[in-house]
Amino acid sequence: MASPLELTYVFLSGFTLVLPIFNGTITSINWGDGNTTYNTGDYTADKTHVYSSGGTYNVSILGTSITQMSYVYGNGTTGAEYLSECNSFGEIGLTSLYFAFYVAYPRGQEPILTKIPSSLPTLSTITNMQGLFQYSSSSIDYTSITGWDVSGVQDMQAAFNGSNMNVDISGWDVSNVQTMRFIFYGATLFNQPLNSWNTGNVVNMNNMFGSATSFNQPLDLWDVSKVEDMSYIFANATSFNQDLSNWDVSSVTNANGMFISASSFNNGGAPGTSINPLSWGSTTGNFTNISSMFSQTNNFNQDISDWDVSKVTNVRQLFVFNNVFNQNLNNWSLTSLSDATLMFYAAFAYNNGGVTLDWTGKTPNLTNMNSMFSATTLFNQIVLLDTANVTNMDSVFSSAQAFNQDISNWDFSSVTEVGSMFNNSLFNYDVSSWNITSLTNMRNMFLRATAFNNGDVPFTGTFLNQISNVTNMRGMFYEAPAFNQDISGWDVSNVTDMREIFQGATAFNNNDATLNWGSKTSKVTNMVNMFYGATLFNQNISGWDVSSVTDMRYMFYNTSSFNQPITWADTSKVTTMYGMFYGANSFNQDISGWDVSGLLDTVSMFQGASAFNNGGVTLDWGSKTTSLTSMQSMFQDAASFNVVVLLNTSNILYLSNVFNGASSFNKSLNSWDVSNVQDMVGMFGTASSFNQPLDLWDVSSVTDMTDMFYNATDFNQDISGWDVSSVESMVNMFYEATNFNNAGVDLTWGINTSNVIYMSNMFQGATNFNVNISDWNISSVSSMNSMFQNATSFNKPLGSWDVTNVQNFGYMFYGASSFNQDLSTWNISNNYSMDQMLSYSFLSTTNYNNALNYWAQFTYTGYYYYPISFGGYGLVYSSASSVAHDTLSNATPPYVNWIFFGDAYVSTDTIKQNTAFSLSINAPLAVPEFEIVYLESGDYQLYYNDAPFSDVVTYDNTVETTIEFTDLIFSLTGTSLPLVLKYTSPSPLLALKPGNLKLGDPDDIATYYFDVYSDIIVCFKEDSKILTNKGYIPIQDLRKGDLIQTVNDGFKAINMIGKKEIHHPAVKDKIKDQLYLCSQNKYPQLFEDLVITGCHSILVKSFKDDEQRDNTIKLTGHTYVTDQHYRLPACLDEKTVVYEKEGIYTIYHLALDHDNYYMNYGIYANGLLVETCSQRYMKELSEMTLIE
Repeated sequence: MASPLELTYVFLSGFTLVLPIFNGTITSINWGDGNTTYNTGDYTADKTHVYSSGGTYNVSILGTSITQMSYVYGNGTTGAEYLSECNSFGEIGLTSLYFAFYVAYPRGQEPILTKIPSSLPTLSTITNMQGLFQYSSSSIDYTSITGWDVSGVQDMQAAFNGSNMNVDISGWDVSNVQTMRFIFYGATLFNQPLNSWNTGNVVNMNNMFGSATSFNQPLDLWDVSKVEDMSYIFANATSFNQDLSNWDVSSVTNANGMFISASSFNNGGAPGTSINPLSWGSTTGNFTNISSMFSQTNNFNQDISDWDVSKVTNVRQLFVFNNVFNQNLNNWSLTSLSDATLMFYAAFAYNNGGVTLDWTGKTPNLTNMNSMFSATTLFNQIVLLDTANVTNMDSVFSSAQAFNQDISNWDFSSVTEVGSMFNNSLFNYDVSSWNITSLTNMRNMFLRATAFNNGDVPFTGTFLNQISNVTNMRGMFYEAPAFNQDISGWDVSNVTDMREIFQGATAFNNNDATLNWGSKTSKVTNMVNMFYGATLFNQNISGWDVSSVTDMRYMFYNTSSFNQPITWADTSKVTTMYGMFYGANSFNQDISGWDVSGLLDTVSMFQGASAFNNGGVTLDWGSKTTSLTSMQSMFQDAASFNVVVLLNTSNILYLSNVFNGASSFNKSLNSWDVSNVQDMVGMFGTASSFNQPLDLWDVSSVTDMTDMFYNATDFNQDISGWDVSSVESMVNMFYEATNFNNAGVDLTWGINTSNVIYMSNMFQGATNFNVNISDWNISSVSSMNSMFQNATSFNKPLGSWDVTNVQNFGYMFYGASSFNQDLSTWNISNNYSMDQMLSYSFLSTTNYNNALNYWAQFTYTGYYYYPISFGGYGLVYSSASSVAHDTLSNATPPYVNWIFFGDAYVSTDTIKQNTAFSLSINAPLAVPEFEIVYLESGDYQLYYNDAPFSDVVTYDNTVETTIEFTDLIFSLTGTSLPLVLKYTSPSPLLALKPGNLKLGDPDDIATYYFDVYSDIIVCFKEDSKILTNKGYIPIQDLRKGDLIQTVNDGFKAINMIGKKEIHHPAVKDKIKDQLYLCSQNKYPQLFEDLVITGCHSILVKSFKDDEQRDNTIKLTGHTYVTDQHYRLPACLDEKTVVYEKEGIYTIYHLALDHDNYYMNYGIYANGLLVETCSQRYMKELSEMTLIE
């Protein structure tokens, strides 16, 4: 009676289900959601249903002759991964369960099948179980299958492939099964008894237990007499080690990979032992392919000498990486064998049981021995083979490290391939008797043959006579470190390729004989690397005919002994000499006579050839280099080279590093035509002697000048006339070029720099550089990091530069200890890095204040919205920019804030002598994004002239963001007085300081500079003219005793006159301690403008109003009168204006003879009535230097 196929699906959401049934007639399908489909005649439509929502649905299928249930990939079915139960196969005509529960990749989710039927259909016979559970659910309860009646099944291929099945199915009747290939492949948990199975009809067991890594059950009772294919049957079955000696393998033809990587297998014996032979004897007579059979079977070492291998054609990789096998195989008759490639490769223990390997008369059809004994590290037996038909002996003993046997009895007459034949072996026998009549290619023949020196005897006989057939000797003695025979007698007249022939042959010197091949080299076209690293070679090869050679790259690379004349008659076909004498440290011959008319490049030709100086004569290739386009690194690190170089350089495109490291070179190059050169990267880098004019060069095509004069410590020529309009990179151009100052001439490249994008490190360490570059157009520059780092002399204005596109200012003026310029016009809004930009520069407080005030006008987005780190060690700002500083520090998203390191806030705009002030040094906490703390927790103190200047302050970098010093007092005045911040804790300073501080004491952090003024400054600016008995005379020209016109007392002699330097901050507020301009248009009595200090009094008849009087009292404490005139401080007169130019100025004052030590006079300066000072002020308060 018909019963339904019952399937349960669990959907997470709506789904379109296409059932896995094929053929026959559908009677009805109950979809489990209240819908039932009846036969409509459209089979596909009838088995398709749309579920509108997720849920669990029990599906029942009734029909007749529905022969197959299958979820095989690509058959149009859906829902395999949502099938949770198969309660019954029903009675609907099923004969095939072909991939019935297979879930293909990629999967929407992991399969969820748990329940399967406990029996197969009884009204129809299942014949096909291929792939039934392949890659199915890991949750299946397989106990249901133990009682299945599989007696009708013929195909069990891959039935449990990749499943986690591990139940006892030994009761299955498999007597009709013909193929079991892949049945347990990848079933990594399976390890159940199967010895009772009747396998008498099985013909294919390919990969049956492949990668079944747990399986290790006896199989000795199996009847395998009909099996033809056992390839990979136990491949990677890493646990399997059972005795299979009873098997009848008489029908097997393919045993390829049978035990490959079955790492435990030793035919049931203990690892590595040989007491349980795998003695299949004559039953192996139909084997044709046993390649890889015991590859990586690392415990197998059983006797297999009784095998009949007479039909075997392929033993490729038979014992590859079998670490223990060492059996005598002399009984094997391999009369059909053609391919023995890699047969014993890396069979590390193999030595044929310690006896000669004698297959004499047993290998007549052998053609391929490629790597046959390669890497058999213990093998060192005489090998007797029939090699008459062998064509390929590549690597046959490569890395057979112990091998050193005479194989002169071999027939080499058919051999065409011998590459790496003795690589890394001890072979050193005379090969003179070898018949090499077919050998035209000796490429790599003795490559890395570590001991080979032809038995330490000369080449003679057949080998020498037949070598004339050879056309290719590439790498023949490559890295053969023992070889040093005289081969000058070889007939190499047909050789076209000698690349690498002696490369790394460190002993080769042609047995100290001249290598006089003469005209025999006339067909050679390629000599690349010919003597590369042949460190002892030093023979005359001048007579060689190199007229056909086109390529001499690296020919004498590191041939450190070679120094022979090379007077080759014809080198006209050579197109490249790239690296030809690279590192040839002894070579110093004149090669001016070479015909280089075909030469295209000389890249690295003499690089590192430390002795080369062209024999001390001019290297004159003159007009012969018209084809030359590239000279990159030609003389790089050729430390002795210093001769004139005469070349036609008109077509040169690349000169990068051409003299880099040529530390002796200092010859004129001004006549070179460089008009087509595009690349001058590193051209004179570390050419420490070079200092020749280059002003005639046309560099208009050059795009890259990176490193051009890098560390060229002598160079100081005027290159201001260069057209650099094509240059895009000037990175490191004058890096550490310590003498460079453009010969003292302004480097006026102007608009020509408009295409430069990169100026990083351009003048870093150029300690002498200090000429004007303000006219440069740098509007395209994106990177200026470290541009003037440690350029200790540079202090030129850069305010006109358009830095709008610059993104990286990091370390730009770091250590530029003279630099003090106005940067308040720079739009830096696109930058993302200012790390240490101005640390250890000499930027004044005024310039820093102005810069901060301007920069705070912009918003910043940084690099991926990371904060901008600003390094200002040694910089000081005041209240004049504190708001701007806070604005930058506290920016909020979407903009980024600045993190200030090392700059300091001073509590007053003007520091006065004997007046306390405080200093707050910014020392932020660790910034998670940067993972850095610049200052270590501990004790800090300020020092002046190596003596403590402040109290010790303890700083904790986990909670504090500043180091606060209070009650600081200077007892003296002066400009740029240094306070050094020191780390004074007894423990070492652990935190990294930013960059190279170059301070003497390792615990010195930074130096801050201050201008300190006396409280009262009343003086005239230099060039002010004072009325004397001889008319108006500049004050700096007056001396003690000169007569000065007073307003009421006639002429009075100068008692004291002095001068000092002051800092004029030029702040907008009308403070007293700066200079003020009295202009002619505001003071009609002036005959020219007068500049005086803010406390210097203009004498007036009355105050303008009460406010002016009150302000005067507030400033001076009283209203003072001199010669019946009120003293009005210049800073309080509304007619004066702040002198516009900030800077350091020399001021003068004078005191006249007077009986009263404290009195002064009214005198005339530029026509304006002003006061002198008293003798007391001049002597006790002014801190001026008296002029006698």
